[in-house]
Amino acid sequence: MDTNPLHRIDAEHPWPWLDVFPEYAETFFNGRDEDKQALLRCVFAAPVTVLFGKSGLGKSSLLQAGLFPLLRKERLLPVYLRLSHGEHAPSVSEQITRQFHAQLQASLPRAYTRIAKDIQNTANETLWMQLHHAEMDLRDDSDRRWTPIFILDQFEEIFTLGAANPQRQKQIRHELGDLIENRIPKVLAEQLHVDTDGKLYEQFNLDTQHYRFLFSLREDYLPDLEEWADRIPRLGSNRYRLLPMTDTQAIDAVIKTGGKLVTPDDAQNIVQYLTHTQTNIEQNSPILQVHRRRGHARVEPALLSLICSGLNAERLETKKTKLKTGNLAKEGGLIVERFYDAAFSGLPESVRDFVEQCLITTDGVRLPYPARSIETVMVN
Repeated sequence: MDTNPLHRIDAEHPWPWLDVFPEYAETFFNGRDEDKQALLRCVFAAPVTVLFGKSGLGKSSLLQAGLFPLLRKERLLPVYLRLSHGEHAPSVSEQITRQFHAQLQASLPRAYTRIAKDIQNTANETLWMQLHHAEMDLRDDSDRRWTPIFILDQFEEIFTLGAANPQRQKQIRHELGDLIENRIPKVLAEQLHVDTDGKLYEQFNLDTQHYRFLFSLREDYLPDLEEWADRIPRLGSNRYRLLPMTDTQAIDAVIKTGGKLVTPDDAQNIVQYLTHTQTNIEQNSPILQVHRRRGHARVEPALLSLICSGLNAERLETKKTKLKTGNLAKEGGLIVERFYDAAFSGLPESVRDFVEQCLITTDGVRLPYPARSIETVMVN
């Protein structure tokens, strides 16, 4: 059985295993209606929003398949990216600018054509300068104005991958700080200071901020973000925490996503299996007992997608019309084992040993580990 098929999400393949639900698959991303609306309210509440939650809760899916369609209805243009942190990676301003222009070309070609024509030397201007340029006015074919929202996903990588280059990390903090706090960058401020005829002032709307930011990161890196918030206060005031699904949300997600492939009883069986499994883990791990609040069991979306994907793969293989959920106590474990084995296929045994001995406790709790120490441990 193929435990990780590469295919487009559709009615016959509605679950993407552990992959992200992309924006085009919004109809298959269910169970997070309250979170979508709450996150949208946060976006409207302030120029900057921070989304955080533990790993595996579907933050990227919530953004792409949940939030993005809502943003577009409000004429907010999502500009989504993960920053690159390699030694030769472009500056953060350049990375965001490239993605910004790509999204304009794809979604607002009229605006992109006009901007490319009216704003001279855009390739040489920083993102801050472009966004504050007097000619920056994003309008669609119906002359409706749009506002870009820059979404930096998996932002914890600035504190992991980016930690190897402290000077570059500092530069990123300064660049993002100017954008977020709407501060005039130092280089431009110096140019304005000697602008005796005022021509440079006329090129920019210095006091406006017709754009927004959203950062998404794992909650165990919030302490690192707090250090940034001391210098960039807007990172601390408008946050949304994503929690595991309740059993009610999970059942709703299975029924709506599965469509004709599942019955309400199937959905109930799947969620009961997962909540029973997680309850057993919680009994041996007080840390995980936070998943159960207000009388509802909590469900990990990653496990839900994994089990549903595995059941669907079996359905496709046996040419059945619906998922078979009558023997989940056995089949569920086999699905996880097959997926786990497939993940290590072709890798050295030392990789599996490292994961099992250093990253997962006997209770099934995932542990952080210093990235710079991994290679040393695996070699030894």
